[in-house]
Amino acid sequence: MRQAEGESTFPLFSWEIASELDRESVFAAVVDSLDEGVVILRMDGNLKYLNPAAMQIYGLRTLREAADFFEQATRSQFYDADGAPVPPERHPRALAYRSGAFSRQLYGVDLPNGKRLWVLMSARLLNRESPFPDVLVSFSDVTAEREDRDRLHHQAHHDPLTGLPNRAFVLRRIAEALESADGGRLRAVLFLDLDDLKATNDMFGHKAGDELLKAAATRLRQCVGPDDVVARHGGDEFVVLIFGDAPEDEICEWRGRLWAQLARPVNIGEATVPIRASIGIVEVDRDERRGAEEILGDADLAMYKAKRSRRRQCR
Repeated sequence: MRQAEGESTFPLFSWEIASELDRESVFAAVVDSLDEGVVILRMDGNLKYLNPAAMQIYGLRTLREAADFFEQATRSQFYDADGAPVPPERHPRALAYRSGAFSRQLYGVDLPNGKRLWVLMSARLLNRESPFPDVLVSFSDVTAEREDRDRLHHQAHHDPLTGLPNRAFVLRRIAEALESADGGRLRAVLFLDLDDLKATNDMFGHKAGDELLKAAATRLRQCVGPDDVVARHGGDEFVVLIFGDAPEDEICEWRGRLWAQLARPVNIGEATVPIRASIGIVEVDRDERRGAEEILGDADLAMYKAKRSRRRQCR
């Protein structure tokens, strides 16, 4: 073939083919060198392409493993930043087909080994003019950062000795229950003080006192329901949040139940150490007007009244 001017078109045509091949080769080399995982999925969810980083992030050893994993992943459960299941219409592929693209969404994905991986994921449709467009998904592993954040959050809201939630957690949980219908029905707050901790420390040492606190924490946890909260307020003080719709007489029965659970002596080494506790209770109304700080303060005051009168105060 020759152009009107008499010049051949073959060199130009060959150069265009070579340029296209070069571009594809360069693109493949770039994508294969990324630290970010890149996956292309067909409309039916089957795997079309993945780069080495995607294999490494998901712990996949062979292409067969990868194909099986992503075929299953299109039907598997994803989790949002709070760990709640993501509904199918919010899954990455579904979002991409609905909106065309999304960027940097945090998802939790369970791996075959049972470990939960946290990834920042972006996706967009390819070849949109096609009736069967592919989806390009890119993602980076942020599991370590997520675990660091969770660890710091746990440390900020839990007591290192007993593992119980701390005062900050209690105040937040009370506030959530008061402000949100989803927070659960907070029925009562119990404030407990271990009367003999100082004497135990003086007689047997602080290590024995720590063992006493841990024993008290374990017993309190065993005494309450799955929706209730046991927390260490600080020092020798504990707080219990009771949720549900228990009548008033049942609420007052809680103090006796907790007191009896704590009253059994604790064996520390060769010593048998008794536990006595002063317990104050405040009820929380459905139309409660007090805030979290005031409710907790009233429970603390009820405990001190019980301590002075040597009774397990309920009000």
